[in-house]
Amino acid sequence: MSTEMPTDEVKSLLRDRGLRVTQSRVAVLRVLSASKHAVSHSELVELQGEDGCDASTTFRTLKTLVEAKLAAVVSKVDGIDRYVFTKTVEDRHEHAHFVCDTCDEVLCLPESVVPAVQPTDRWAQSVKAAQVQLRGECPDCIETS
Repeated sequence: MSTEMPTDEVKSLLRDRGLRVTQSRVAVLRVLSASKHAVSHSELVELQGEDGCDASTTFRTLKTLVEAKLAAVVSKVDGIDRYVFTKTVEDRHEHAHFVCDTCDEVLCLPESVVPAVQPTDRWAQSVKAAQVQLRGECPDCIETS
């Protein structure tokens, strides 16, 4: 896990997005910002530990953070939403992701392995958004098997 954001920075982000600063929002955002990969609701509850929010508060907080664009759902594999921290508009994670069938991590894929619509293709103007998810075994799991 990465280093959690300082509480003052989290509070400032919440205020900048017009949100009230609450203990649950600070706790969820700090844990989410420290995660190196996308996390599910249940993983987030577990990562908060005993001092964290209960499951329903965490769920409502995630919904609020997504609406405020401080978090994004980057995967819905197997019906499970997985979230990432999005500090800026550029962090929206609107790119392809890989789901490892061995370790269950959701990872950002480099552009070199993702198909793209060419600007000259007749479909280019039709495509407004996409969520590409590839599945398999990640390079780390392949190396350890």
